[in-house]
Amino acid sequence: MIFVQKPTEYEPLNNPTITIKDIKDLLKEDNIDHPDFTKEVLKEPHLKAKARTFTDAEIKNLPKQSADLTDDKKMISSDFDKPIPIPLTADVSKEEIVNFVNENEFKMDSTLEKYFIDSDKYQFGSFNEKKDNEGYEASFYQLVDGKPIYDNNAGKIVFSLNNQLEVTSYEQTMLTFETFKEEKELLSDIEIIKILYSELSKNSSLEWELGYFSNTNDSDNLEVELESHVLTPTWYVKVKQENSTVNYYYVNAIEGQMFSMQE
Repeated sequence: MIFVQKPTEYEPLNNPTITIKDIKDLLKEDNIDHPDFTKEVLKEPHLKAKARTFTDAEIKNLPKQSADLTDDKKMISSDFDKPIPIPLTADVSKEEIVNFVNENEFKMDSTLEKYFIDSDKYQFGSFNEKKDNEGYEASFYQLVDGKPIYDNNAGKIVFSLNNQLEVTSYEQTMLTFETFKEEKELLSDIEIIKILYSELSKNSSLEWELGYFSNTNDSDNLEVELESHVLTPTWYVKVKQENSTVNYYYVNAIEGQMFSMQE
């Protein structure tokens, strides 16, 4: 996964002629479904993050698996003794699995939670078919104060699943944090939609949440993310088009830079 900064030709945030009311009217006119906008002023600090070091004692008693640590002890790599099926709430065809799981979110229920360290500190991130067509990959993002850290390789659990939707192995990393003293006032959710409006189409639907994103902006560079790095408050926006195509965007909640996700 790579993140591409979008061009800055369209800058409604800096255009005083476009008001918040205009955005609300445009959303209604274009039949774009969205959650209610927040009325509160949000403030969050930057975070300084670095990879946690695991210990041999921590992984020794993890049940029903063979777990190892990398040489730097910053990643757990484990194979399950027997594949573990994930629960689905519907009978879904192979062609529909990826969209179904992403829409309904793969829950790490009690059947899975017991196999991982601090499993309650992660939430569902993404689910994709492997490029070699040999199964699937599910990523869970680490949480900090209940907010997700988006697609950071030093703070996630990545499950490997076979074609029968059974978890066969996983890799786990985890971050530790220091909080910057100064809290920054954040752009509101409606200001973020204002920034994104040129990316939207009629009859689409929106979802968003606030989390953190690495200022390295490079989810493929594990070495960078294992070192100390800064996490910035970030809005994550999911746009589902009328034709069911889904696009994902990260928008810096302080400065307004926009990134789109691309495979």
